[in-house]
Amino acid sequence: MRAALILSLTLLAACGGGGGEETVSFLASRTPSAVRLVTGSNSTQVIQPLDDGTTIVAGRVSSSSAGFVDPSGATLATKLSGEQFLLCYDGAGELLWHRSYDGATDFRWLDIEPTPDGNLIALGVTTEAVSFGSLTVSLGQYPITYFVLRLTRAGEPISIRSHIHTVEPNGGGPAGELAVDPSDGSYVILVQTGRRFHIDPTANVLASEILTKAILKYDAAGELQWRVFGTFLDLGFMEMLSDGDILVGGEFREDGFFRDSFEEETAALVRLIGENGQLRSSIQLGARFNMEAFVECADGYAVAGRTDGALTIGDATVTPGGGSVVLRITGANTLAWSRTEDEGVSYGSLARNPEDASIVAAGGFREPFRGRDPGDRQDGVMTAFDDATGERIWLETVPGPEWLSVSKVWFAPNGDFAISGQASGPNNLQFPGADLNFDADDVLYMLRMR
Repeated sequence: MRAALILSLTLLAACGGGGGEETVSFLASRTPSAVRLVTGSNSTQVIQPLDDGTTIVAGRVSSSSAGFVDPSGATLATKLSGEQFLLCYDGAGELLWHRSYDGATDFRWLDIEPTPDGNLIALGVTTEAVSFGSLTVSLGQYPITYFVLRLTRAGEPISIRSHIHTVEPNGGGPAGELAVDPSDGSYVILVQTGRRFHIDPTANVLASEILTKAILKYDAAGELQWRVFGTFLDLGFMEMLSDGDILVGGEFREDGFFRDSFEEETAALVRLIGENGQLRSSIQLGARFNMEAFVECADGYAVAGRTDGALTIGDATVTPGGGSVVLRITGANTLAWSRTEDEGVSYGSLARNPEDASIVAAGGFREPFRGRDPGDRQDGVMTAFDDATGERIWLETVPGPEWLSVSKVWFAPNGDFAISGQASGPNNLQFPGADLNFDADDVLYMLRMR
């Protein structure tokens, strides 16, 4: 049975430096908080920290899943079995509420974001009718439907709108991202489409390339403002910047995102004007670069990913070391600094520490890294870089049972440092000072530290 435990931790993080670079312990300076083991069977699809300090977990429970256990030990498996769910946890890991919805078997949550009116907005995709209370997704003439669902902060449905219907995408399944403008509630969705798709309520579109992405901007009422189509080899991320512009990172074909934008296949960072979707600027990196994480900084932003070739940003060249590469890009589209990690190190999340503006990276590693050897496991890793210089400030590792990754890192409004990720076993999850036993092949964990 998958356990869901709230345990106080004594975090004893004895993490010295290595490789000629001294680091200090970050966890040891924080007051113990809580760890929660949530679920397994890959049923969790979205984990979203909110601006009020709560955390939303969204996914689907199949009839074969062992279900969920709340802090009191009461199972939710019977109520949630075979249905879509939302769970909301407070800062101490206590389950505040849960909601389940009549479910299609081929439905996925893609993203959930807060809106400035105090509610939630979610992006989902389905090939079957799915209902949320009295609201039902409107299917279209093509089999795949992307839709937007508005909910209260308590998970009660408010409204639903189908935005795009498409045939099966070539080269990959349905995927998408959502970004909300906190100033006016307008939102942008990026979805993967096939060669034919229909944007509700406009006319059909025949895509000119096999691999297609559509970026669509809507006002707060759900009315389409602008649309842009592009041909991607791989999407890394889409984010709305603090000034309202849209930043897209990915690998593009020669004809790119705007026709004739790129002379060859390349990784690029493309900035769109938020008001109209026109191209403001782009940085072509010259090589394939699988971008996996982004964070906005006071002047510019940082991205992390993996590459096998040298990256170019203006006159600067970054030579990879076999693992993740972190690039700090200024507001003027120049390279401030870069960090290249050893073989086997992969960062999947970046965050900015509000206390010192440092950039925190989190992920996992499979090979010996700065004096730490995971053996035949994958262990978790967290590290921080000085925003001005790129120097490493601290480094922490978390040994896994068989496989562990820190897939998301963030700082809560009250200053809590929080991480979440996946662990597989069955065995135990060895956070510093605590062994959490579980009997499952795959679990989601959440950890917060004050």
